[in-house]
Amino acid sequence: MMDFSKSELGDLKWMNEPSKWEFNNGGLTVFPDEKHDFWRKTYYKPEMINNNGHVLYKEVPINANVMVETEFNLSAINQFDQGGLMVYLDEKHWIKTGIEFADGVKQLSCVVTNDYSDWSTQDYDSSNLAIRLYKLNSDYVVEVRKQEEDKWTFIRICHLNNTDNKQAKLGLFTCAPVAKGGSVDFKYLSYKDVDGYYHTN
Repeated sequence: MMDFSKSELGDLKWMNEPSKWEFNNGGLTVFPDEKHDFWRKTYYKPEMINNNGHVLYKEVPINANVMVETEFNLSAINQFDQGGLMVYLDEKHWIKTGIEFADGVKQLSCVVTNDYSDWSTQDYDSSNLAIRLYKLNSDYVVEVRKQEEDKWTFIRICHLNNTDNKQAKLGLFTCAPVAKGGSVDFKYLSYKDVDGYYHTN
């Protein structure tokens, strides 16, 4: 598990590195740049394609079964400020999931994109979240847990098309589609090899 207490990123790499990020009290604080987001085609007119959100990732093999986990706090100021976990294959195939501030409230959010983005949300009354994303070949499961609870609850099962056998970039993400000013404090980031997902709770 990487808790960032050594003020090092290790083998993690940035995609679309933000202008400002810092190590802070054993964690990592990211300040997303203005008008940086991931979205593809669905709903909005004129058609909107954004592919410049910030991702701190580790690349994992195509057929790997891996669980990535983090706990974070979202300090949201503007519409659609967001942060959490992401898996990125290419500009047409990716998942971002975590907390998003939309229409004045925080929501659990998961966007699955296979050329077109598919966005699902649930009401959520906290700025803090622990979240896991299981990569099981080309299938994915998202679990969440409140800070004060022990139970993990799954919120999404989905699939990413990967006919080109792309490696998966798996890690933390932040976006600020409207304006800068918000931030995300990540407490840790861990990767673990798994043999499946079993609805254990």
